Amino acid sequence: MDGLRVAELLREKLGSSRWQEVLRALAALEAVLQRGSAQACGEIAVMFQSDPTPVRSCLQSSQQQVQQHAAAVLKLLTGEDVAVPAAGLAAAITGKKGAAANKAAAAAAAVADLLGEDPDVQPAAPAAPAA
Repeated sequence: MDGLRVAELLREKLGSSRWQEVLRALAALEAVLQRGSAQACGEIAVMFQSDPTPVRSCLQSSQQQVQQHAAAVLKLLTGEDVAVPAAGLAAAITGKKGAAANKAAAAAAAVADLLGEDPDVQPAAPAAPAA
């Protein structure tokens, strides 16, 4: 695995306009930092330690999950504790209203998307038990 290329790809994903892609990139980076022991993992860590700006920019996301993962990754990269704004404050900053009302639906969609499922497709009803 080419650590430098993977780091470049992660940087691209961190700059995505889709919060789901950003969340996946942060989760991958966090896993590399926590459990990675290969040389490629070290290269990824060094690139983000030398310039954590893409991770810091994720703290401004309107999605609380993205903010939390960004704070956790920054803690691993730099050792600094970063305060994550409350969900209401993040919504106010971005100008979005009704964040609390849509929180449950967004969480369900996030889980489906993280699993690679299409959130618009409803799961089939369970089959009746055979008699």
